[in-house]
Amino acid sequence: MSSRFLKDLAQKNYRGLEGRVRAGHSGGGLSSGYRVARGLRADGAMITGGVEIAQDEAAVVQRVFSA
Repeated sequence: MSSRFLKDLAQKNYRGLEGRVRAGHSGGGLSSGYRVARGLRADGAMITGGVEIAQDEAAVVQRVFSA
């Protein structure tokens, strides 16, 4: 019973994470060159799960991967 519960829980977590990524939100953690997008929507609700490019870090990331 316990192992079945854990397997179902893992599938639900994966499905939820996949849905967030498909919707264009962050899948968790921040990569170099990005920062959390903060702000308010038109209805006053907080913007959650978004990322934006950090210009100061992006130059370094581009230099590393262009070599």
